[in-house]
Amino acid sequence: MSYEQIILGSILYAIALIIFAMGVFALIKIKTPGVMAFGLLLIASSIYVAGYAMELMSLTLAEVDFWSKIQYIAMPFIPAIWVVLSIEYCNIISKHRRFIYFIFFLIPIITLVLRMTSQFHSLYYINMELVSNGNFQVLRFDKGPWYYIQIVYSLLCAIYATRNYIIFSKKVVALMRRQALIMAAASIVPVLALLLNVYKLTPYGVDVGPFALLFDYSLFMYGMYRYNMLSLVPIAREKVFDWIQDGVLVLDMNLMVIDMNMAVKKIFPLLMNLRYGIHLDKILPDQQELIQQIQIWNQDVNSSQNLQLDMKETNADNTDRHFQLRLTKFFEGKIQLGSTLIIDDVTSTKAMVDQLVNTARVDSVTGLMNRRYFFERVEYEVERANRNKSTFAFIFFDLDNFKSINDMYGHSVGDSLIIHISELCRKDLRSIDLLTRFGGDEFIIYLPDCDSINAYEVAERLRSSFEKDAMDFLGNQLKVSASFGVASHDVALQGECTDVNTIFRASDEAMYDAKKNGKNMVHIKPSSSVEGSLFDIQHNTDETTTQNRQN
Repeated sequence: MSYEQIILGSILYAIALIIFAMGVFALIKIKTPGVMAFGLLLIASSIYVAGYAMELMSLTLAEVDFWSKIQYIAMPFIPAIWVVLSIEYCNIISKHRRFIYFIFFLIPIITLVLRMTSQFHSLYYINMELVSNGNFQVLRFDKGPWYYIQIVYSLLCAIYATRNYIIFSKKVVALMRRQALIMAAASIVPVLALLLNVYKLTPYGVDVGPFALLFDYSLFMYGMYRYNMLSLVPIAREKVFDWIQDGVLVLDMNLMVIDMNMAVKKIFPLLMNLRYGIHLDKILPDQQELIQQIQIWNQDVNSSQNLQLDMKETNADNTDRHFQLRLTKFFEGKIQLGSTLIIDDVTSTKAMVDQLVNTARVDSVTGLMNRRYFFERVEYEVERANRNKSTFAFIFFDLDNFKSINDMYGHSVGDSLIIHISELCRKDLRSIDLLTRFGGDEFIIYLPDCDSINAYEVAERLRSSFEKDAMDFLGNQLKVSASFGVASHDVALQGECTDVNTIFRASDEAMYDAKKNGKNMVHIKPSSSVEGSLFDIQHNTDETTTQNRQN
């Protein structure tokens, strides 16, 4: 082994070690997007460089071929990982990302297979031999067709990555732009090294790729670490802190304020001329119980869990403001230093949510709970019945010949009649009973703690009330009858109800029986297995339900 081989091999070993250490450092210390791909890129490159060092220090063709194959475990994948790094770093979002990655890694996989089996074909290396460069022996070979495909592929990967960084640099500001341009410049270096190797312009016929990679990754490390986004935090902290729309208080272990932002001063004008040294109970004098909860949580040094509380403040004009408080402890190592209190004014949000909740739960015509909310309540009530081993029942009723009223008097009169029926039901039902308009002129009643006999009596009472009561319309007395179906379940006798839809369907079928047998009557039907689910029923549209019913 020549002196030159030893020197060159040692240099390459050192490069491989440096690159590997850089990879480990990047994975541990750097938080820039794409660092996982960067770490894998460095580790793959260190395998390639170490393999090439062993190749140069080998004395026989068999040894050189072996270490060349070791290099190809990593080398063909370096361009693909290079592309992945650029995509992750530049946050290029695509629903086809996995497919794109598959395409980029397909050629390296083929290259690896062809190199490992090159002795059986002429697709990659041809006529391998050792030749002297005047100082030591190096591997010489003729290139197969796939070798050129890999070369072109590597060039395209480098160009594509460079293009990604340049486009990204135009979308970001200041330091991030400089970082992106450094990454773009680093992506050009492998192209130059590759061209030097292809055209045999390197000294002693030695691959300059490892040396180029060391320079390249040094640029990457400088760009990613020097302009790491975390390094911007101290610079941007004060502006970001003050620009946060939520109020922020930083508290010590005794709930004394040690820092605050501008937003919290707008919430509590008392703080406008104060900065530090005020206790939390001076800011919230009417929230002593809440402050006590915070104090107990803050002094529990064995817990790092966050705390979330709701708070209501009454203004001078007797209007209420609602706030959500979120507290997080902060530590230096394992020592708790205090906590951060984020105060979010949710007054307008709560008012909007309350309005939306009310709208989502109420039928627009009758003012009854709507179908969705009804079934949510039913699920809860059935669970309660299972626990208490009690009974419950459904009443399903449909107004008779309602379509003729709509056709004769119009839908507005039909709606008035629906409202009239709803009011009659309210008068006859208990406060614990649940009532909803299922759709069109159909109604469902859920009766907790009620067996089939009592449910039948309720249905009969309603039927009689509908038959006798009339709604006045322009001097005309409008009456409407209804057909009722009843079904019940006794948990104590029949076991837990695991499919409430069965009982519901039974009441539906019983109502149909009443329709078939002359209408204006009540039928009871025992529960039976019915296809479908409660979820399916409650999500049917009113229009579909109306179309499927015949009065």
